[in-house]
Amino acid sequence: MLLAVRKEDHDIDLLLHVCEMYYEQGLTQQEIADIIGVSRVSISRMLSTAKEKGIVRISIVDPRIVLEKLERRLEQLYGLKKAVVVSGSQDDHVVKQRIGRAGARLLESYAKDGDTIGIGRGTTVYQTVNYLSGKVPLPSSYIVPLAGSAGLFDSYFQVNEMARQAAEAFGAKCVYLNVPYYVSCIEVKQALLNERLVADCVNRWDSLDIALVGIGGTVLSRDPAFLARVRAAEERTGKQVAADLCGRFIDSQGESMEGGKDLLIAVSLDQLRETKTVIGVAGGKTKAAAILAALRGKYLDMLVTDEVAAEMLCSAREG
Repeated sequence: MLLAVRKEDHDIDLLLHVCEMYYEQGLTQQEIADIIGVSRVSISRMLSTAKEKGIVRISIVDPRIVLEKLERRLEQLYGLKKAVVVSGSQDDHVVKQRIGRAGARLLESYAKDGDTIGIGRGTTVYQTVNYLSGKVPLPSSYIVPLAGSAGLFDSYFQVNEMARQAAEAFGAKCVYLNVPYYVSCIEVKQALLNERLVADCVNRWDSLDIALVGIGGTVLSRDPAFLARVRAAEERTGKQVAADLCGRFIDSQGESMEGGKDLLIAVSLDQLRETKTVIGVAGGKTKAAAILAALRGKYLDMLVTDEVAAEMLCSAREG
């Protein structure tokens, strides 16, 4: 009897060894057969026996179900009207493309003809606009930039161009904002705001139906003017900037860090809060803290992000 037990143990050890080589190391059945010194048919039988004995259990996981669960958790934890979570990637550009594609579908599904739609800054907003299908006509709608952009050279900061592209996709009217994002003094800002064409755009920020915004962090920025503004805000408030929304700084709790002379020509945080639907598009591990700050500040009604950031956001709330 003892010998039988030992033989059974030996058989299980062999089955475990074969399963490890096949399922964990990725060897083929023929490669395993050559190593052990048996036929490939024998290896196939061993693998079948391992399944029958419960040594190997195979489960099929639909990734869409995992993502949908994350979406529901985000909606419940943060009181969002809608959350969309896409698959993550180690390639930041791929993540932004996936979020942009999903963000475009979300915007198209909620926008109605006659809406005033604001377009913010950033690389993920840029991707979102690029993925608009052109199949949703909104001829009575207005598309407006949410910040100036003159003097900025990166295409994803040229908000006028993104607004024009969105308007073309929707067949809507575009109201341009041909002013700098940041000016030298309050007198220059006031003079620009007094211009009729500028005022026509800026005044629409008080009655936005939808705002599409990126959620900027400060970690990866190389813009010296932007970093100088970050340092000034942190020195003035004694807090760290966690995120920016259309150039407006907030701390980790979502509190405004605006103060002093307002030299930005951009939608205000209060105007964003008054917007009927703010769609935030951002993702990746490095953006999780910035997204969390925006959610804590109640600036977002909808969020499109990736599963990496979504998991971090859920953990931050549940932990």
